[in-house]
Amino acid sequence: MYAGSPASTLSEAAGLIAGRDIVCVSIMDWDWPFWTSRQHLMRQLARRNRVLFVDPPLTYASDYLGARSDPRLRHKLTSWCRHGGLTKRSENLLVWSPPPSIPFNRVKNRLLFQRLLDFNQAIFRESLRRTVDRVGFRRPILWISFNAYYGAAVLGRLGEAVSVYHCTDQLSAFPGLHPFVSDIEQWVASEVDLVLTSSEVLRETMARHNPNSRFVPNGADVELFEQALSWKGPEPGDLRSLAHPRAGFIGGIEFRFDADLVAYAAHQMPSWSFVLIGLVQEGNPEVDQLRALPNVHFLGLKARTELPGYLASLDVSLIPYKINELTRGIYPLKLHEYLAAGLPVVATPIPSLQNMADVIYLADDGPSFVEALQRAAEEDSPRRHEQRRKMAQSHDWGARAVEISHALDEVLRVKEPLLDPDRSAAGKPRAPYLVPDAPIADSRLPLGAYLRLGSALSRRHKGLIKQLTYQLVGDLNIHRRVRIAHVLGMLRSLQCPQDEILDAGCGQGALSIALASALKGSRVLGVDIEPTNVTACRTAARALLGRTVDFQQADLADLPFSDRFDVAVCVDVMEHIPDDGAALRNLYRALKPGGRLLVHVPMRHQLQWRLLPMFKKHTVSDHVRDEYLPKEIVAKVEGAGFRVDSFGATFGPAGEIAFELNTFSAGLPIIGQLLTALTYPVALALGYLDVAAGAGARGNSFLIVATKSVVP
Repeated sequence: MYAGSPASTLSEAAGLIAGRDIVCVSIMDWDWPFWTSRQHLMRQLARRNRVLFVDPPLTYASDYLGARSDPRLRHKLTSWCRHGGLTKRSENLLVWSPPPSIPFNRVKNRLLFQRLLDFNQAIFRESLRRTVDRVGFRRPILWISFNAYYGAAVLGRLGEAVSVYHCTDQLSAFPGLHPFVSDIEQWVASEVDLVLTSSEVLRETMARHNPNSRFVPNGADVELFEQALSWKGPEPGDLRSLAHPRAGFIGGIEFRFDADLVAYAAHQMPSWSFVLIGLVQEGNPEVDQLRALPNVHFLGLKARTELPGYLASLDVSLIPYKINELTRGIYPLKLHEYLAAGLPVVATPIPSLQNMADVIYLADDGPSFVEALQRAAEEDSPRRHEQRRKMAQSHDWGARAVEISHALDEVLRVKEPLLDPDRSAAGKPRAPYLVPDAPIADSRLPLGAYLRLGSALSRRHKGLIKQLTYQLVGDLNIHRRVRIAHVLGMLRSLQCPQDEILDAGCGQGALSIALASALKGSRVLGVDIEPTNVTACRTAARALLGRTVDFQQADLADLPFSDRFDVAVCVDVMEHIPDDGAALRNLYRALKPGGRLLVHVPMRHQLQWRLLPMFKKHTVSDHVRDEYLPKEIVAKVEGAGFRVDSFGATFGPAGEIAFELNTFSAGLPIIGQLLTALTYPVALALGYLDVAAGAGARGNSFLIVATKSVVP
């Protein structure tokens, strides 16, 4: 069943949602050796639905250059070069590898980070749209699996019927992530229809941003891991020489892993073998100390299908996590996998495990950890093996998928009747999968793959690459750059509160975003009469600046604010407003007593109009008056009730020449782009000379600073 009906879309046979298209934007590759909740859930949902699993993009700096030596990365790159990144993994499941991205997470400069993120998101969004169209998905369920960066790029852009954010960790606590990632995640959580979390702690956190947040604990591939109980195969070769009892851990040996606790137990229990299976974080001194211990054994990464054999050879399983802000929100995936294998579990008491003391052994320090290990080995029995297996069966991924299906069905019943029926998937043909079966067996990277990739990116995303170049160089509009610099310079010189700033007539939001970026601690509200401008501004600023900047549609002739703002800026807006006096009076009302107003307007009789009339057609658009004389705008500001503190001209001789160079070259056909590139450095230098000179007596624009008088 498809969109267009409020009826249930659950399959009566399986309890799963059925007949849907699902796009899963994942934080982890489908082919990652240790499967997590995202792979398991998508495999279950693909039993009754079509699933497009979206891997995270490669990066040029690390993954892309490392593809020569890493088969998994080589496969992704080859797949993208040969057939757009699509491979078929089962009858209903496709995996898509996006084009490579430019590394940005380690960039500390806020503005550069935003520009790189915007570019990567634009490439990702455009590529995913094409892929979704190619496979014929309609009204998909958008499932953002802990990938806030790229989930934000496509949220609301795929015509989705329902959107879901699946939160599996305390993202803000991850080491090495960009400090602005929390703002992005919070925006995603607030905008989706449903938030699913893997722990109750995470649900409480997400509920602050979205009341429709639900706790769905992790599950286990019981069918795979219960094979350990009846294992008939040979013991793995790298375990045969290790003495019993054996305590084992499967997973990443990294910042969450309490190496000190395991080292203490290994020292106190020299007859035990401690087996660690998984990737090891290099350069961690806590982990390095374990390598020196004779009874601690690092076996490296193993394939999923090998794990039952290893678990069958252990006596006790371990979850030795540190107790900190990061682990406070996790629900270990390995818990139910260990239980499905019948193994006793010894763990530290992280919040998600504290109510399971009757099933597992909890220990919060070295001595109690050693005691728990001894008890776990002594009390173990076949009867307990079976009890653990039965408990794990109630947490099978199939059961989790049914639980999630019911949550999705509830949202769909409410939302789908409200959707535009013309964009519904009902009755539309479902395109066949025109992609190869996978995995592709490539022994080497094809010669010329790098060149083909670069050529494809250039051909498909020429406009975006050009946009990124402009962003990295800076705004090519000299007038806008210099104007913003003048306003910022004046604001920094004012000794006044700047907690709340109003950008009146924000246009495309360049000044609002610049204010929020430059004035730390200030909250900026940009208002504009055009709803399309407001939408564009929110899109530009939502992922990075979070709560420090917002945008709202409003008419300066009818502002809905009173005594709210410390500062109001109105830059090159008054010449567009028929009743500029009313607009100034509304700005007066919007400011707090003592609040400051900055008004920037073009001055009448500009140099270019007097000497070079041909330029007039390039500069005048929808002005309702022929700019201002200084005395006119001063009189209007004072007439609104303000006290004028200072006024002066901007765009003096240096700024005027910069403006003319930029305007002249941009206005010429054919050779305009070449002239812009040639004259840009000179124009930029002249523009900042004008800023350094400050407001003077002569120029083509005018900057006024005024104060809302405090009524005694």
